[in-house]
Amino acid sequence: MQPLAGPPHPSSFPLSPSLSDNNYPLSLNALKKRKVDRACDACRRRKTRCDGPRMPDNVCSNCIQSRKTCTYVEMSKPRGPPKAYITSLEDKMEAMEALLKGLYPNVDFSNELGPPVIRDSWKNEGAASLQPASSSTHKYTLPLHSSASYLSVNTRKIETGPSLVPPSPLSHRLSRRRTTHLVFETTGHPFQGRTRSSENKNRLSTDQDNNSSSDNQSSASSDVDELVDPSADSVRRLTLRPAAESTKIIEDANSARFHGKSSATTLIDAARRFRELHIKEARNIIGAGPVDSSQEFQRVPHTRRSEFWRTPRWEISWEGYHLDSAGLLSWVVAQFPPPDLATELINNFFAHINYQFPLLHRPTFERQYYKEKLYHRDIWFACVCHSLFAVACRWSNDPRVVSEGATLPNGEPDWRKAGWKYFDVGITIHRLRRSLFLPTTLFEVQTFTLLGMFLRGTSAFAVGWLLVSIGLRKAQDVGAHRRKVYRSGPTVDDELWKRAFWLLVVFDCLGGTSLGRCCGFGQEDFDLEMPLEVDDEYWESEDPSKAFQQPPGVPALVASFNCFVRLTQVLTFALKTAYAINKSKVFFGLITGDWKEEVIRQLEIAMGEWFKNLPEHLKWSDKMTNPVYASQSATIHSLYYFIQMLIYRPFISSSSPSDLDDKESVSPVTKKAMDVCTAAARACVRIVQTQIAHGMSNIPNLVHTAYHAAGQLLLRVWDIKMQEKARKEKRDRSASKDDQKDRGTSEQEESKPPPAQQIDELMAEVHILINALERVEPKWEFVMPIL
Repeated sequence: MQPLAGPPHPSSFPLSPSLSDNNYPLSLNALKKRKVDRACDACRRRKTRCDGPRMPDNVCSNCIQSRKTCTYVEMSKPRGPPKAYITSLEDKMEAMEALLKGLYPNVDFSNELGPPVIRDSWKNEGAASLQPASSSTHKYTLPLHSSASYLSVNTRKIETGPSLVPPSPLSHRLSRRRTTHLVFETTGHPFQGRTRSSENKNRLSTDQDNNSSSDNQSSASSDVDELVDPSADSVRRLTLRPAAESTKIIEDANSARFHGKSSATTLIDAARRFRELHIKEARNIIGAGPVDSSQEFQRVPHTRRSEFWRTPRWEISWEGYHLDSAGLLSWVVAQFPPPDLATELINNFFAHINYQFPLLHRPTFERQYYKEKLYHRDIWFACVCHSLFAVACRWSNDPRVVSEGATLPNGEPDWRKAGWKYFDVGITIHRLRRSLFLPTTLFEVQTFTLLGMFLRGTSAFAVGWLLVSIGLRKAQDVGAHRRKVYRSGPTVDDELWKRAFWLLVVFDCLGGTSLGRCCGFGQEDFDLEMPLEVDDEYWESEDPSKAFQQPPGVPALVASFNCFVRLTQVLTFALKTAYAINKSKVFFGLITGDWKEEVIRQLEIAMGEWFKNLPEHLKWSDKMTNPVYASQSATIHSLYYFIQMLIYRPFISSSSPSDLDDKESVSPVTKKAMDVCTAAARACVRIVQTQIAHGMSNIPNLVHTAYHAAGQLLLRVWDIKMQEKARKEKRDRSASKDDQKDRGTSEQEESKPPPAQQIDELMAEVHILINALERVEPKWEFVMPIL
C-alpha cells in the first residue's frame, strides 16, 4: 500500500493576474487568450464538457446555445486533501495524545501544543472546533531545550519500563519492543536530560504556593511531592538541613517529613480550611480582609494546645537524644587518635577511597576538622571522623590502628583487626544518639555510608548492608531522593547530600548482589541528579560565578563514580529480571515468547550504550600511566565484566554435554552462556594482574572480582573435563548410528587446543587470582574464608 501523499500547499497554485495584481489591466480578450486550456466559467459551474478552446474566439457551443457570455474569469479553487489523509492524521494525533496522557496524566500541555483538536472539526472551517483545556489540570512548563527532543527522550524512557497498569494496545506493542529503562544518554543519568532551569522551578513553586483557589490547592497536593508538616498552615516545600544545623533540635521537627503523591496527607486539605476558619474566628479577624500567610502561621501556636504539637522532653530523653550529652561527647573526643595518626588516616582516606567513592568534600572536611574543630561540638561529625578513621586504617602500617591485645601468636599485630576500635566508637554513637522521632542530618547519613563501607571488608558484610538500608530510609525520610528538595543552583551542602545518597544506593546494590538479595531501593523510586562532575578544589571560589566550574580539558575524578553508578543501574535491572524469584510477576505479560532472549538482549543493549559513552581517560589499557585513572578504570571495568558473568550465569546449563547435542532443545542464550562468562572472567584476570603490578587501591572490589572470576574459570575447567569424557564415550560407541556425524564433530574439535592445554591455561589464570587474594589476606578479614 502506497503512503498517502501530502496535501498540496496553496502557494503552489498560480494566482490569476486579476487577483494577484490590482494594477493589471482587466481585459476580456486577454483573459480569453490566457485561459484557453480550461473550461469556461459557465461549463465549470454546470460541470459539463466545454469545447471553448477549440472554437473560434474561444466561445464554446454551450454558451452560444444558451446565449450567455463565454468568459474565463473565475479563479480555480484548489481541492482539499483527501479524506483518508485527514483521517490518518486524526488517528495519529489521537494516539499521540493518548500516549502523552498516559505518561503525564495530570499535566496540561495546552500552552505548548495548543488546545485539543476535535475529530472532523476541519469540516467546520475552524468555527468552534478548538476547545479550551480544562482548568483543573496542573499547568506544566517544558524545559528550555527543544520540546520535541524532550518528549522523544522521556517517552522512550518511560514507555520501556514495566507498568502495573494494564497496557493499552499501543503501549503493549511498545513494551514488547523494549522492556527496560536502561537507556544511557550522553548527558549521563536518565534524568539529567531535563534542564533544571530556575525559570521552570519558579513557575512550579508558584503553582504550588498559590492557594487562591481550590483547584490550585488540589493540584499542588496531588501532583507535587512535598514536605508535609501537620502543624503548619499548608503543605510546605522541603529543603535539606545544612550541616551547620545538625546539632540543633528544631521545634516541631518530629512532624516535618517528606510525603509523596500516594500519601494520605493529600486528603486533609478540607480539614486545613476549616482549621483556618477556626483560627481566624479565634483571633477575631473574620471580615478583616486578607492576611499574609506567614503572619497567620506565626499566630497559629497561640490557638493550639502545645502538648499535642510539641515533642515532649521525656521522649527525647528516653531515646538518648537530649541536649545534656556533654559526657558522651567528651568520651568520644577522648577516643580520637593522636594528631599525627589522625592526619595520616585522613590523607589515606582521600588518597585511596574518596576518589573512588566521593563521599566528602576535602576542603570542607579539613576546615571543619582542623580549623573549626567541629568534633568538640557536634556528636555526629565526631561519628563521621571515627568512621573515616576505621575505613582508612586498612591502608596504614602504624600499629596504633590495631586494638590493644589484637596480636598474632608470633607477637605481630593482627592487621585484620585494624580500625575496629574506631568502628566501635561510631556504632556506639549510633546506639545512643540515633533518633526515631527527629529527622536525620547530613553527618548521620554520611556515617551510615562509612560504617557500611568498613563492614564490606569484614566477615560481617551482611550487617553493613543492613546499615546501608537504614541510611537509605533515613535519607528518604527527609526527601534527599527527590530533586525538588534541592536548590536551583549547586551548593556545598546539596552536593554532599547527593553524594551521600548515591553512595548508599550503590552499596545497597552491591551488597544485595553479594548476598543474593534484591535491592532495597529501586531505580524508579528516586529522580535525583548525578553528582556534579567538578573536582573538590573547584567547588568554592571568591567569585560566585566561577564556583562549581570544572576547567575545560581536565577530567573530573567524580566522572568515574558516575560511570560506576550507571553500571549499577544495569546490575539492578539484572537482579530484578534474571534473578527474580517470581518471574511471571516481573514481566506481567509484557514479553511474549522466550523471556530469556528478550532480557539478555535488553541488558546487552544497555551494556553496549554504557561502554560507548565511557570517557576516553577511563577506557581500560594495561599501559595507563596515571595511577588514579588506572585504578578508577580498573574498578569500573572489573564491575563491567562481573555484570557480564552475572547476566549469563543463570543460563549456564547444568546438563551433561551429551544432553546438549540436541540443538533444537537448547536456546541460543544457553549455548553461548559459558563462553561469555569465561571470556569475562579472563578479562578480569588481566585487570587484576595489571593492578598488582601498579598497586591496588580498591581492595574490596578486587577481592569480589577475583573470587567470582576464579569460580567461573574453575567451572569452565570442569566443563572441559565433562566434554572430554562425553567424547570418549562416543568414540567407544563406534557402531552407533551417528558415527558419521560424530566424526564430523571430532574434525571440528581438532581445530581447538587440546583439553589438557586449555585446562593448564585456565588453571594458570586461577593461580594469578589466588595470588592476588593472598597478597591482601593479612589485612582483610573476609578474604580468609575465600582462600
